[in-house]
Amino acid sequence: MPKLNYYSNCVNWKSSDVSVEGGLSDMVSAAREVTRKTFLRHVDRRDREHLEYSLGYRPRDPRVKPTISKDWDVSYCRSKLHGKTVYFMVHSAIEYVFRERNSTDRGISAMQFQPDEPDYLAAA
Repeated sequence: MPKLNYYSNCVNWKSSDVSVEGGLSDMVSAAREVTRKTFLRHVDRRDREHLEYSLGYRPRDPRVKPTISKDWDVSYCRSKLHGKTVYFMVHSAIEYVFRERNSTDRGISAMQFQPDEPDYLAAA
């Protein structure tokens, strides 16, 4: 299975896809918690690092505290979205969903990042 790409978060989710069968609400209700290690095996590293950076974490820089791997307020889940397996992380009660990319996805390029993004993220 290819690595899953960042798709969206629950705040920016299309309202027409929240309460429909197989949509966001069903995905959250059917979620099973997984370890960070399992989450990392299934999601695209670059997309994940960009997301973590946008949330104030600094991937690959353990001097910056807290690191996301040690943050008790972050959890990881696996579920189904319209019948397809997705993984998502929950940070401050917001679900950040990674799924298989399709031709209609805007994907990671739609995310807004801080202008001081480090070179190792821009070049990844």
